[in-house]
Amino acid sequence: MTVSLFTRARIGSARDLSHRAVRVLLWTWVAVIVGFFSLPASKLIGYALPVVPALAALAGEALAGWQRRWLRMAFAGFAAVLCVVGVVLISRAETVSSKALAATWREQARPDDGLLSLRVYRFDFPIYAQLKAPLPIYHAWDDPALATQDSWPRELIDATRFDPAVGKQVLRPAAELKGALCAHDVTWVVMRKDDGEPLLKDATTAADNEMYALKRVERSKLACQ
Repeated sequence: MTVSLFTRARIGSARDLSHRAVRVLLWTWVAVIVGFFSLPASKLIGYALPVVPALAALAGEALAGWQRRWLRMAFAGFAAVLCVVGVVLISRAETVSSKALAATWREQARPDDGLLSLRVYRFDFPIYAQLKAPLPIYHAWDDPALATQDSWPRELIDATRFDPAVGKQVLRPAAELKGALCAHDVTWVVMRKDDGEPLLKDATTAADNEMYALKRVERSKLACQ
């Protein structure tokens, strides 16, 4: 009897130590990832997504320890609502996806047509369009404010430090926009729908979604020299 009680105590103690070790590992997981990705001056919320499994495990352990059934049911209901909200948000993301824009470009563009992005960079467009070369982006890159905000321009500016040569090809000054549009008989432009660029007032909207548009610009409609 004494041996049995002693053995159970040892097993229970080992189990507690094991749980404590896992708990420490999970909290370390969260702290290291959040701390590491908080260091860069330029960061996006997506960088912290790897902490979700650890947080889910910690939340599950806490939920299992709750003695009151109504608390567990309330938490489960809240989790279900979050899942529904997540599905709705994911479905809405399709309304700003570049899939339709890229599909239109692939179907209608000719090999000698130009392609550029104006004051916006849709990270999914090159993927859907299966581009073989970097997409040039025309923007006011000389504006110091772009380098002080956590945004996509800051992300690209920081990236040029790793390959300055490619950076010069991609980050093009807005003053060169007309020259780029006049370099081809037809140029395709990815831009925001609310961008009132005067040079594109006669451009044709080939495809669009809730926020962005793919414009088809003909050199014959521009005052090119």
